[in-house]
Amino acid sequence: MSLVNHSIYYRLALTKAKEYLANPERISVLAQKLKTKMQRQRVYDAVSEVWDMLHCFLRLLNAYVKGRYRKVPVQSLLMMIACLIYFAMVVDLVPDFITGLGLLDDVALIKWTWDAVKNDIEAFRQWEANGETTQNLSDD
Repeated sequence: MSLVNHSIYYRLALTKAKEYLANPERISVLAQKLKTKMQRQRVYDAVSEVWDMLHCFLRLLNAYVKGRYRKVPVQSLLMMIACLIYFAMVVDLVPDFITGLGLLDDVALIKWTWDAVKNDIEAFRQWEANGETTQNLSDD
């Protein structure tokens, strides 16, 4: 995994993630791009776990952008956004147009990111399960 998350492509994605976090509307645009790519990439049908991880990242970021959920560290937000930016890249460590191999680095990075932010994801899922629509920002 260190090959992917230490690559120039991931570092570029992490730099862009900081820009996206400073302008949350860009996260919504990114989400639309990802939904389109996810629909085109039938390989993820066979890897439902990865598909679910991407959807969870998108739900958390959507709740964050809308101000409904803010109890997530900035570092975790940056990692999730960078992961999604990397996934959206056609040309990365292993270009997506290489049939059968092009998504392997994407899958590896998605799983690595998931493991890195697992506690934050679990807290978010608990928040979702409780049916909460907003978070008291004074809890931070």
